[in-house]
Amino acid sequence: MSLLPESGPDDQQLVRYLLGLLPEEDAERLEEASIVDDEIAGRLRVVENDLVDAYASGSLEGESLRRFESFYLSSPLRRRKVKFAGSFHRAVNQPAVSVEANSVTRAVPASAVEPEAFPVASRPKRRIVPGAESPWRLAVAALLVLTCGALVFWDARLRSGLTEAQRQSAALERQAHELEQQLLEQRAANAETAKELTRVRASLAELAQQGPDQQPGRSGSALQALATIAVVLLPQTRAVDPIATLALPPGTARVAFELRLESNEFPRYQVVLKDPAKNEAIWRSPRVAAMSTGDQSSVFVVVPAGLLKPQHYSLELVGQSAAGAAQTIGSYTVQVAVR
Repeated sequence: MSLLPESGPDDQQLVRYLLGLLPEEDAERLEEASIVDDEIAGRLRVVENDLVDAYASGSLEGESLRRFESFYLSSPLRRRKVKFAGSFHRAVNQPAVSVEANSVTRAVPASAVEPEAFPVASRPKRRIVPGAESPWRLAVAALLVLTCGALVFWDARLRSGLTEAQRQSAALERQAHELEQQLLEQRAANAETAKELTRVRASLAELAQQGPDQQPGRSGSALQALATIAVVLLPQTRAVDPIATLALPPGTARVAFELRLESNEFPRYQVVLKDPAKNEAIWRSPRVAAMSTGDQSSVFVVVPAGLLKPQHYSLELVGQSAAGAAQTIGSYTVQVAVR
């Protein structure tokens, strides 16, 4: 059960997240919330800046200090941010050095100058001596401006990098979830195909062992064998090969096709049943993996018999690479006839 409140995480939970102290489930939920919720993302940045300032100023201690150095500083981007924060604190806390003014002014008694000794227009103007201001103050001010500018620049880069990393992480998690779902569907389809093929082969073997006198009174498994029949097809070659003929008995519900492979080079396959007369696909199988028996690999699919009419059909075998690219690698032909 998640410990994050419905109203959003508080500052203490944000600090624990930055130090890697939150449970994995709560950390993942907070990462997702910081991506979709600008308010939480802003609070997280403020808490992170405060945490970095506390470390740079030396006020972080105890377990928080140990987790900051072992977990937070494990990231190169975060280390650069802490480095700039440390430079800023050292510049601000540098002790002032008193510098004597280069210009020396003499004290003149007030009685030595009469008030009306010079006309107003001809009175000497007061000159401002440049050395009167300490140069270290200007240097420190310039350093502070440069440091603050650098901190703002790197903070923007850090936030941009963190946002991009979070976006890529979310995309990878979605892709992993989709691949996991496809794998589960593929395993389920393979298991169902293997079960159907095993049952058909067992029923056909039982039917073949029955004598002619047993045929009229077929058993339940024999009737089930007639409901599903199995056909083995070989890939087409350049030579003129005879077309396999499939005779569908009345009551056939499904046809299990075994498509022999010359080489098993793809993790998944899909079979497309086409009507050559109309040049269109009338059925597609789920993505399945090939099954191997000895040195022979085959792809097994079960097609509803109601789709097949007395005519010529082709079954195109499409290989699916791990990256999702599809490639037609073979074609199989069959002539359907009705008994």
